[in-house]
Amino acid sequence: MESNAETDKLPSINTSTLICDCMKNSKTDISKENDGIEDKTDGMSTCLNPNCPYAYLRRNTFTSEAFKIQLKNISRHAGFSVMKKMLQSLNVKFCKIKFPKCGLAFLSFESATDRDYAITVLNGHIWKGSKMEAKIARPHADPLIKRRAECEVQSELLSKEQRIDWLNEPVDLEKAHETLRDSILPLWRLNYDPDQLIEKRNLVLKCLAEIRRRLLLINPEIVNVDSVKFVEEYDSNSQTTICKLAPIIPSPIQTEYRNKSELTIGYDVDGSGPVIGFRYSKYKGGSVAVGSFKSWNFMPRNSTKVINALQNFITACFKGEFEQLPMLDAFDPITYNGNWRHVLIRESRSGDTLVVLYINTYGFTEENMNNLLDELRTWFQTGPGSDSGLTSLYLSICSRSGIKQSDEDLRQVFGKPYIIEQCCGLNFHISISAFFQVNTLAAELLFERISCLCNLPSENQITCTNKNPNEKKRILLDVCCGTGTIALCLSKHFDRVIGIDMCNSAIEDAKSNAKLNGNFF
Repeated sequence: MESNAETDKLPSINTSTLICDCMKNSKTDISKENDGIEDKTDGMSTCLNPNCPYAYLRRNTFTSEAFKIQLKNISRHAGFSVMKKMLQSLNVKFCKIKFPKCGLAFLSFESATDRDYAITVLNGHIWKGSKMEAKIARPHADPLIKRRAECEVQSELLSKEQRIDWLNEPVDLEKAHETLRDSILPLWRLNYDPDQLIEKRNLVLKCLAEIRRRLLLINPEIVNVDSVKFVEEYDSNSQTTICKLAPIIPSPIQTEYRNKSELTIGYDVDGSGPVIGFRYSKYKGGSVAVGSFKSWNFMPRNSTKVINALQNFITACFKGEFEQLPMLDAFDPITYNGNWRHVLIRESRSGDTLVVLYINTYGFTEENMNNLLDELRTWFQTGPGSDSGLTSLYLSICSRSGIKQSDEDLRQVFGKPYIIEQCCGLNFHISISAFFQVNTLAAELLFERISCLCNLPSENQITCTNKNPNEKKRILLDVCCGTGTIALCLSKHFDRVIGIDMCNSAIEDAKSNAKLNGNFF
C-alpha cells in the first residue's frame, strides 16, 4: 500500500497534557462536574499539571476555595445575619458564606486550622431545631481551565486533519468583533426605538412576574391585595405581575451617553496588545481576550481621547521606553503575572475627567512606584497626553488576587478624587467609588417622572404651606440615597430630606452635595 506523503507529514497532536487526571478521572461528565461535594484532601491541589483546574490553589495568594466546608440541614429561614451571629457565638472564624440553595451553605476559611475547628464545632450542632452536618467541600474548578478542557475533549472527536485545520485556523477578526459587540451591547442588532425598548420592557415584566411569584411563596394571602391583580402579556404568554408597568421612556441620546466606563487591560484574540478595552466573554466562558475600546460610540469623545492617551502610555511602558521603569505588561488572570489590570473613567458635563488605573505591583519597590507616578504625571501634564483633557489621575494598588488592600493604596498622580456633574440644574460631587446614574440626560427624565408620579406640589405651594403651622411637614426619606441625587433633585418639593446609605463615602458625597446646592439633610 502506498503511503500518503502529505498525511505522513502531519504532526502528532497530543492533547493529553491539556487535560490532567483531575478532569479525566472525574466520575461525572467533564461539563457537569459536581463541584462542592465532599473532599478528603486538605483543600490544596497536589497535581503538578500546569493545566490542572485546581492549580490556582497552589498560588501564594488567598482564595476562598482553598479551605471550604459544606454545611447541611440548616434552618430554611437562616440568612447571612443570623448565620453570622451563630458562628460568632461559637468562635468560628470564617471569611465567606454562600447559600446555593435552601438548607445548604458553604463556608470558607483562611486556613486549614480554622476550617477543621469549624467542622468539629458545627458537625452535630443543633441550631433552630436542626442537627447540622459539616464536612470538607471540594473547591470549584477554575472555570476558564475547565471550559478549555471541554473544548479539547470536543476537538478529540475530530480527525487528525480536522484538528490540524482547527489549530491553524486564522483568527477571524470581523467575527471576533461581532462576538465582542454581543458581549457588551447584547441588543445592538435591534433598532433602538421601538425594538430595543420592547425587549427591555419584556425583561422588566419578567422580573415583576418573578417578584410576585416569590411573594406568593412566602405569603399566599397577598394575592388578595389589589396591587397584585394586574395582568401583562409578553412573549405570547400571559403573566401576572406585581404591578402595572408604565411605558419605557426613551433615552434622549443613544451615543456618547456614558459618564462612567470600566475597561480591562489585556491581549486581543490575535495576540496583539496590551490593549485597553472590553472582555470578549466572562472568565468562565474560556477566554480572557480583550477587544480594543476604539470602535465603541457609547463613551463621550473626551473619555475616548483620554483612554487613547493612556493606551499610548501603556504601550510605551511595554516597549521599555522609560529608562526608570521596568517593563510593565498586562495582568494575566490565569497565572497572576503582569501589572496593568483595569481602568475606571468618569466624565462630567462640566468638563471634569477622572481616571483610576488599577495595577498589580507585586515585586515593585517603592522607587519603582515613585518613578511610575512621575512618568504618568509628566505624560499627562506636559507630555504626549497633555492635550487629552484629563483633570484627575489616580493609581489603585491591587493584590495579585485583584482585591484592593485599603484606601491607603489609592495613590494620587494629580487632581482631585472626584468630579462635579450637573443634573437637573444642580451640581453633584461624585467621588471615585460613588454611585451615579451613567446616563445623566436620561436620569433627568427619570427624576422628572418620579416627581409627576408623586403628585408633588409646586415650589410656590410649599412656600405657602410652610406659613400654616397646622399643616404637616413634607418629609422625603431616600433609602440607599447614594450621593443624594434623587433626593436633592426633589428637595424643593419637601420641607426636609433624610438620606440613608451603607456606604460611608456615598454619605460624605451626599453631605457635600447638599451643602454645594444650599440644601441640608
